[in-house]
Amino acid sequence: MAKKRTKSTIGGPFVIAAVICERVLVEKDEANTLVRVVDRVTLPPTAVPPLSQGQEGKAPEPFSTDLILFILLKSGDAKGEYAMRVDTLLPSGREITGNEFKVNFLGGIQGVHARSPLPVYLHESGLHWYSVHLNGKVITRVPLDLVYAPPKSESEQPSGDASEEKS
Repeated sequence: MAKKRTKSTIGGPFVIAAVICERVLVEKDEANTLVRVVDRVTLPPTAVPPLSQGQEGKAPEPFSTDLILFILLKSGDAKGEYAMRVDTLLPSGREITGNEFKVNFLGGIQGVHARSPLPVYLHESGLHWYSVHLNGKVITRVPLDLVYAPPKSESEQPSGDASEEKS
């Protein structure tokens, strides 16, 4: 006599992708194409906006970039509404809590994707971590290494007017 199989649980939701990229194209069939996935950004030394007077010790303001955080999750056994949030951990150890939003899982292969402009805090170079929370639990972390190019040496600096003649 054959044994009756019991329904197994697989858990979920599952992280399929969590990346930083420059663009997300949504195709006609609703598939997502990620353009230029990055985990390191090199900025010129002049890219740091100056701190305004009295700003020391306060939460830094994020700098607007063209970077996008793209997150793709699949339901598995998960069904219903979940709270999602992305927090930023700065190289100094300071954590900045992101805004919470709702996502709805339908179970099985169904899933959700979220894409958001990435808040980048230019006042701190080094490794930034973006923690993705679902119902208060960290489900993954995405790194971004913010590096400043060294200033050009005087020999690399553009010289004055090339047409200038000395007498």
